[in-house]
Amino acid sequence: MDEQQMMQDRKERAELRAVRTLVGLTQQDLAAKFGVAIGDVSNWENAKKRHFPVPADVLDYVRRVKRFHDDEVARRADKILDSGASEVTLTYWRSQPIYERSGMPGYFSVENGISIAVASIVEYEGVRVEWEYPPVPVNPEQQG
Repeated sequence: MDEQQMMQDRKERAELRAVRTLVGLTQQDLAAKFGVAIGDVSNWENAKKRHFPVPADVLDYVRRVKRFHDDEVARRADKILDSGASEVTLTYWRSQPIYERSGMPGYFSVENGISIAVASIVEYEGVRVEWEYPPVPVNPEQQG
């Protein structure tokens, strides 16, 4: 691997970790999505593990998630700011099972990342943000 390729490899590893963290994906989320061990994701992000290059489809996926994240943050922040509200309550999800039982698609950690980014924007604009946990939905299997 020449010096230019090594620099590109390091940039991709840094991008993977930074974007994954920014949007709220965990290493476990990526491992499950791509059917690999968590250690593989860790190796992709480690600049010293050159024999574990970041797969192109993984990098493409986190970039797509970031576009979704950015679009959602902008849409939700604009909606709050356009409403003229001085205060807003945002939801912070406690776990993936609770999120799924509530009928929500995707990863709870990504949803939390979106909410945190929205809070940052609207608070900067003077809107007071309060947080709440969603009510825990009853698991149909536990109903008797």
